[in-house]
Amino acid sequence: MKGRRFGRLLVREYHGGKASYWQAICDCGTEKLIASISLRNGDSKSCGCLNRELIKKRNFKHGRTHSWEYKSWESMKSRCMNINSPDYKNYGGRGIKVCDRWLTFENFLKDMGKRSKEETIERHDNNKDYTPSNCRWATRKEQNNNKRNNVILKHKDISLNVAQWAKKLGISKNAIYKRLRRGWAIKRALEEGAI
Repeated sequence: MKGRRFGRLLVREYHGGKASYWQAICDCGTEKLIASISLRNGDSKSCGCLNRELIKKRNFKHGRTHSWEYKSWESMKSRCMNINSPDYKNYGGRGIKVCDRWLTFENFLKDMGKRSKEETIERHDNNKDYTPSNCRWATRKEQNNNKRNNVILKHKDISLNVAQWAKKLGISKNAIYKRLRRGWAIKRALEEGAI
């Protein structure tokens, strides 16, 4: 067997022993004692480096498991598909689904692109599924303007939530809410000066 090659192993010399061992050097430079039977049966093709490489290759998909995009993707799937998720009742429990295309991270990333640390995924229509046409990256502030429980006020053909009206008009949100609770018309609640 001396001088023969078995995969990445080159047999150098006989070492002896009960199981008949051979000293071999791997292409990676590691020397190892290998049983004759393992070499003949094809069980040993390297010092172990080949198996490690194959496992690494098999487990390596995209190299982005620690990225912001991957965290968003995982969270999105959990909200919609994991009945044990604390957020399930507001997503999967309401029938919100992740489109089939986005069940693989690579497709999700291709469609959504990169996101900043401040952004998370937002659905334009909160009653529709997570799909490329219904989602975008948005900051928390932008998303707060698109919540299901927002009070939308239409005034002069403009529809905004209370927080947006307050900012636009320089009135506090609380002032607008108080006025509406007191029965004021939307026009009066928005057009009258600060309290």
